[in-house]
Amino acid sequence: MSSAEVLRRCHERLAELEAAGLRIPDPFDAVELADRAGGCLGHRIRLCGIAMPAGAPFGLTLFTTDGGHIIAYEQSTNRLHRDHIISHELGHILLGHEPMPIDEPDAARLVFPRLSPELVNRVLNRNGTYGGREEQEAETMATILMERVSQVPDVSEVPGQSIEDAAIAARLSNLFERPL
Repeated sequence: MSSAEVLRRCHERLAELEAAGLRIPDPFDAVELADRAGGCLGHRIRLCGIAMPAGAPFGLTLFTTDGGHIIAYEQSTNRLHRDHIISHELGHILLGHEPMPIDEPDAARLVFPRLSPELVNRVLNRNGTYGGREEQEAETMATILMERVSQVPDVSEVPGQSIEDAAIAARLSNLFERPL
């Protein structure tokens, strides 16, 4: 699938969700978006900030037996990165991605090193990962979600600052935020 096709698919899916009532928070907030997305999809999306083990991904989506999801994300990062991680995982959910089965017990050990892979698979009702196309779509959806709204502060707060400069200042400020 080409980049243009991925972009088109993501925009089409987001338009469907917005027609169904999904509203992206402005200013952007991934935690609020997860709550709104869960309401739109009719199931709960829980967020869980944890210290991910070395070598693990910054985020992952777990599928619950009741049709809901748990998004686990690295807790020791700044807000901009956290929002991107959550938005990426929401991308998988919003696009309806299903994990591909994997047979490697090492994958479960990487994320949950103290639990047996069999227990992880049984408790989480999941034994899988996403393919390259799904990762590209989720990354594209995360970018679209975060770019859809403005994070520009009120320019009256900074005398003489243009709207463009205020937008740059807002983005730079997010980069230097302390981890939540």
